[in-house]
Parts: sequence; structure tokens; C-alpha cells
Amino acid sequence: MVVATDSMNCASFDVGMFDNNSLISSQLMDLLGVIADKNINYFMNGEVMLFASDVGEVFTQQIQTTDEYPIDKLKVFIEQDFKSVCKVNKDDFIALLERIALFVGKHDDRAVRLYFEKDGIRVSNKARKSNELIEYIDSKEYSAYDCEINIDMLLTQLKAYNADAVELHYNNEVCIKFVNEDLVQIISLMEEA
Repeated sequence: MVVATDSMNCASFDVGMFDNNSLISSQLMDLLGVIADKNINYFMNGEVMLFASDVGEVFTQQIQTTDEYPIDKLKVFIEQDFKSVCKVNKDDFIALLERIALFVGKHDDRAVRLYFEKDGIRVSNKARKSNELIEYIDSKEYSAYDCEINIDMLLTQLKAYNADAVELHYNNEVCIKFVNEDLVQIISLMEEA
């Protein structure tokens, strides 16, 4: 399993990559993402890691704090079944969020409110002066639910989602998650002021 995270986002991809737990920096992941080659070979010699393709090679040191990394706490959310699931059109959701973002400022901590309603997700800025509804393509175990989330992080995760319809799992006190086959993306919710 490959897990990428920062303080607010987490992505997990169920694929065997390393023989043991390895911790690499987000800067290394960004650098590897620039390599246009689809096939990147991985080699490890002691603490030195090599990622090689026809385009280039990247050497790095393994980060030593692997045992301190809270992977078990993250796996709880990755593996947990959320009570409710819905699907919305990805491009329409991104367009809606980009419109709402015009009314969200830094004084709002870039927060928006998501209201999961019977027919879709209503998104509004904190002042509730701007709101729009995106209708569900599909909904299972609907439950009325609302949460506050950082719009920039939500947009970043949506843009990285590799499907036309976003499967969104909700009704959790800590986070929401997107699931697409073996890829799970988690975004933590903001604390309400």
C-alpha cells in the first residue's frame, strides 16, 4: 500500500511498491510526478533509494522516522466503511467549487460548507451568501449531513481524481473520502468556529 499525506489530506493506493515500510518526502513525489515515463523502476541499497526511467534517475535517502509515522491511524479511515456514499459529476463539481471560491476569502480560512441533501450536495461560503447545488448521479444510504472543508484542498483532490464521476463517502466526524477502485483519497474536515 502506498500512502501519501500532509496534515489535512491523505491518499492511499493499494499497490505493492516497497518490500518494507518506506517514508519519502512530498518533494520527491512531486519530482517523480514530473517524469513523463509511465514506468519508473525502484532500487534500494541500504538507506539509498534510486528511482530510474528512460528519462532520468533520482537518488534519495530513506527518511528515518518510519516507525514514528502514524500509518495505523490513517489506515483506520482508509479501510473504514462510511455510512453514506454518493456520486457526482467531477467536472461539474469542480466548476461549481471554482464559482463558489470567488466568494471565499482568507478571513474564512478558505472554508466552505457542504450540505448533503436528498437530491445532491449544496455548497456554500461561510456567510451563506453564495450557494449552489450539484445533483447526485447516484446515492446510497442517504443521510442528511453537513461539514466544513477547505475549498483549496477539496479542489486539489478532485482535480487529481481519475474518473468522470466522483464517488464520495461521507457521514464521518473527522473526514470525507473519495474512492476510485484501489485509490482512496481522504480530506480532513475543518473545526467549526
